[in-house]
Amino acid sequence: MDGDLATVMWQETDAALQLFHDIPEEMHNYRYAPGKWSIKDILVHIIDTERVMSYRALAAARGDSHTVLGLMDENLYAAGVDNTGRPMEDIIEEFAAVRGATELMLMSFAKDKWLQASNVDGRMTTARAWAYIMLGHVRHHMNVVQERYL
Repeated sequence: MDGDLATVMWQETDAALQLFHDIPEEMHNYRYAPGKWSIKDILVHIIDTERVMSYRALAAARGDSHTVLGLMDENLYAAGVDNTGRPMEDIIEEFAAVRGATELMLMSFAKDKWLQASNVDGRMTTARAWAYIMLGHVRHHMNVVQERYL
């Protein structure tokens, strides 16, 4: 993994962990409007999406451009789990573990593998692009939490 990308990913991971650690317990299940996800739901969504995107990056780096990977229906995933009673610390720990695994995987990719692509619903996307998409996804949801929940 490119040094700048690794540094940015580690910094973002620390910022995300700090943000979610600092949210008061009474806000963990807060929804700013009916039908919106809670803060816990957002973090679980980040985790689920990171797992899916990591697999896509792995497929790209391993040269699997033939397998057509499916799209992820984020609302289906969110509807499939109830996070209300789950402690926020458990979710934060899971995010740290998943992100740590992603970072290690990305660091294992040889330079010549970064521009190989995986096929998601007929669209080719490189391993490098998946890494940046994962970064942007976490940043997006951190901004949502800061702007609409806190």
